Amino acid sequence: MRYLKPEQEFAMAEAVQGAFYAGNNDVTKPGVLASIATKFGVEEDTFLQKFDSEEMKEKTQQDFSIAKHLQATAFPSLYLLNGTNVHLIGRGYRPYEGMKAHLERVLQQIAPDDNPPT
Repeated sequence: MRYLKPEQEFAMAEAVQGAFYAGNNDVTKPGVLASIATKFGVEEDTFLQKFDSEEMKEKTQQDFSIAKHLQATAFPSLYLLNGTNVHLIGRGYRPYEGMKAHLERVLQQIAPDDNPPT
């Protein structure tokens, strides 16, 4: 979805999670994903062509390489990209208040004048 309708990427991800957890669908099957994509205005054939393309295989490998480089070994993992610097915000589940506090500390370190302590 990222390369077909980028503005729908997160909505598609949410729909895939719902299809898997609530709908008990096998989201490893391209046809299931294509069916979900139709809810966001993408034709099944268009989705399947893109999904099966060499370009998408390469982009998927790039995503896995980035995750490996970042040592993203838990789900979810949250990073903040600041220019060329990457800051780990959270690895694995963390309650909102803890995540927010850590994010505020990182932002304070990056740009203290723009992010006064709260």
